[in-house]
Amino acid sequence: PPLSFELDDSDLPATARSILRAVADGLLPTDQGKLLLDGLASMAKVIEVSELREQVERLEDEINSAKRDGY
Repeated sequence: PPLSFELDDSDLPATARSILRAVADGLLPTDQGKLLLDGLASMAKVIEVSELREQVERLEDEINSAKRDGY
């Protein structure tokens, strides 16, 4: 049967806390909680890599701009 628990999805840490709370309260089996937390960890890694790529691109743009300006 489908499980029901309150999920705060405002950000990843809040979502993780909601899952942990549901496991602690017995609303979500531990194996399903682990699967959900593993999925969140994967999503966090995707976000982290994406943000790092954007930062590197900005830094490269700044370096190239500085080179063009003679710095």
